[in-house]
Amino acid sequence: MTSLAARLMERPGRSAGWFILLHAALWWLVPHLTQANLPLDVVEEIAWARDPQWVYHKHPPLPAWLLAGADWLSGGSAAVIQLLSPLALAAAFWAMWRLGCRLLAPAPSLVALLLLEGVTFFSFQAAEFNHNIVQVPLWALAALALWNGLTRDRLADWALLGLWAALALYGKYFAGFLLLALLLFLLLEPTVRRCWRRPGPYLAAAVALLLLLPHLLALWRLDFLPLRYAMERTTPAEGLWQRLWFPLDFALAQVLGVAGTLAAAWLLPRGEPPLLPAETPPPLARRYLLWLAVAPCGLVLLASLLLGAGFRPLWGMPLWIFLPLGLLALWPRSVTAPGLVRALALVGAVGLGGAAFYLGYLVYPALTGRVARVDYPGPQLAEAAVATWQKETGGAPLDFVAGPVWEAGNVAFYGSRTALVVIDGVLARSYWIDPETLRRAGVLLVWPEGQDPTGWLIPLRAAAGLAGPRGERTVTLDWQRGGAAVPPLVIHLAVIPPAGVAGAD
Repeated sequence: MTSLAARLMERPGRSAGWFILLHAALWWLVPHLTQANLPLDVVEEIAWARDPQWVYHKHPPLPAWLLAGADWLSGGSAAVIQLLSPLALAAAFWAMWRLGCRLLAPAPSLVALLLLEGVTFFSFQAAEFNHNIVQVPLWALAALALWNGLTRDRLADWALLGLWAALALYGKYFAGFLLLALLLFLLLEPTVRRCWRRPGPYLAAAVALLLLLPHLLALWRLDFLPLRYAMERTTPAEGLWQRLWFPLDFALAQVLGVAGTLAAAWLLPRGEPPLLPAETPPPLARRYLLWLAVAPCGLVLLASLLLGAGFRPLWGMPLWIFLPLGLLALWPRSVTAPGLVRALALVGAVGLGGAAFYLGYLVYPALTGRVARVDYPGPQLAEAAVATWQKETGGAPLDFVAGPVWEAGNVAFYGSRTALVVIDGVLARSYWIDPETLRRAGVLLVWPEGQDPTGWLIPLRAAAGLAGPRGERTVTLDWQRGGAAVPPLVIHLAVIPPAGVAGAD
């Protein structure tokens, strides 16, 4: 086994490439095998992305844009859509590897890269493409661009920093913690303050603001709706104890997510013979890596404390792309061959254990009688919904679907290449849909058993001047996995036909 460790270190670049490729292949294959239906975040984002906008009611638009591109290029292929998450992590791993090569050396950078397999946020918790995952490569690329700008003093590097910063904010506003950390480094680190006398930082800011301008204008028009949604998603503290508990709870969840990497880093110097000598990075490089590994998380914890807000654990996903580099900078010890082998066995167990956990979805419904959203009968629901629409409208094109975003999004994705979704049946959440166009085209209504649709249907009809629904139908569908062990799904369908269709007015 020690010979394996030695071979890995002989050509670090090749080993890094193979690791990134294998990680991406594994975490494309596992979701592809287990997700009989696309998951919630993906279905919802594609529902938004059918009409690309500069901002949506919940989030900034970058993940929706990327999903729209994958959906359009592949003709709705789930296999292609499922590539986005592993490709995002592959880009993040590459950028982290390049950052390590620039600040340390290729061999320790490879060790840091391999240790990322022990971070659960980058394995089974990243199997669903969303706003958390899209940030990870952009954080790594922004950190790399800043270092290049500081050390090479090329305007192109500063312009790239502005690009990655803007895209990170287009991904999720949580990226503000990274950008604040980078700004503080430029202000607090004495050896780099002279950069403010050069045009680089101002160019980065100008590029970022220029790229963000359409988004900022859209936010203004929507009265900053996504920011209000973000605050609503946090849990407000009730009293001093809860204010203190929220950051501690978030920190504990993050420690659990990175425990495999922490333990593997501890194993690296154990045993004989030495494989890589202990190398202390240059002082500035060491401080930068430690800052990247610690400062963004510290700012998150501080914000949680000061705001009395409970942040969700998965929001911390991008925080840990720099962790292994920070550990090597903090603790510059020699790496032994047995220590590296044991560390790789540990992080490999974390990664493969996550894959095994996910593969359990294949038998979980039949064994337990419980199902997950990835077992949802989306294609079958779409087939029944389209048939209902065709019957009631005489074959008119299906342009709009309204209802809870999960049900309506599944109908739109699996049943039509062009239908737009009235998100949750609320026009204000699909502000790009013109009410008059909706009235002329008609709309298919869908809602689950047990929900009263009048709460959204009555306002929708009033806002768009819609006629009353007709052809209400109840469909009973079997989940895609679980068989007789799982109770069937009951869904309601109804049609408001296009204006001009007999009985529509």
